[in-house]
Amino acid sequence: LAPRRAEAQVAPAGERERGAGLGRGRRRRWWRGGREGAGGREVLRTLIAPLSIYLEARQEVLVVSGFTDDQQVKETNRRFADNWELSAQRALTVTRALIEEGIAPSLVFAAAFGSEQPVTANTDEASRAKNRRVEIAPIRKPAADAAKPRE
Repeated sequence: LAPRRAEAQVAPAGERERGAGLGRGRRRRWWRGGREGAGGREVLRTLIAPLSIYLEARQEVLVVSGFTDDQQVKETNRRFADNWELSAQRALTVTRALIEEGIAPSLVFAAAFGSEQPVTANTDEASRAKNRRVEIAPIRKPAADAAKPRE
């Protein structure tokens, strides 16, 4: 099952570079620079039910990945120690929003990448803004026996 385009504003896979799309091999961004994008929370609400069904049917979970640009966190910023911490908070913000909107906590997890996976060179403010992002993608659930303790 895929979310309806009109509600979810889902784009074809070819637009992945611009942060659009949702589904296997595609990603969708709702937050930029640590704040909800235009209509981001509303988009999340429309996706919860179809996304939950999709993930369960395909035995997948969502990975919510946070990223930053290459600018170091300023010393005056007492909230984040570095870009790793900032990217983790971005991912956790979206992960918590998904859970608050109704996605099962067992179907989502957060990952932090800091500045290590830019989508474009950090040459100016516009390119750095593209690298400050959150991406959401479905991945295969880990095998059940992988979670069992070793004897």
